Amino acid sequence: MIGLVMLGVELGEGSANNWLTLGVRDGHGRSDAVAAAYFTVFAIGETVARVGGGPLVDRIGRVMTIRVTTALGVIGLLGFILGGPAPVVLVGVVLWAIGVSMGFPLGMSAAADSGPDPAARVSVVASIGYIANLGGPPVVGALSEHVGLLNALFVIIALLLVGFFCAGSLRRPA
Repeated sequence: MIGLVMLGVELGEGSANNWLTLGVRDGHGRSDAVAAAYFTVFAIGETVARVGGGPLVDRIGRVMTIRVTTALGVIGLLGFILGGPAPVVLVGVVLWAIGVSMGFPLGMSAAADSGPDPAARVSVVASIGYIANLGGPPVVGALSEHVGLLNALFVIIALLLVGFFCAGSLRRPA
């Protein structure tokens, strides 16, 4: 179940790394410079959320943090995919970044706490995350050949929703 959380957030992160600039340029008709700036905003947003997320986790716990961030990621991706005006797309980028920011670190922590043989559990969860991050974007690209890039990003929304509903698996053991 932790791996399903990782699958959604890491597909979202990897797809941003691969497709966000093209989505801004081709999908929303912005210049290359604007597309690069939006990707920079994504990277900064994810970094700030990850660095600043510790106090949030301490306050509301891993489960609620993942639920809040993945919900923001879904809203952000919807804004990115459907938003026409540049500010709507930009806000979507920021929320998308926040949405994928905490999944990997919290998933790794949860895997380490989840039972016997923590090294094996962390290895499995990390592998799922890396496969999603590195192998998922080509799948999104192949899908985009048939439905268009922005529409292909709905796959990420579906997997973030799976992560939202599987967030309970990150609960600390009693």
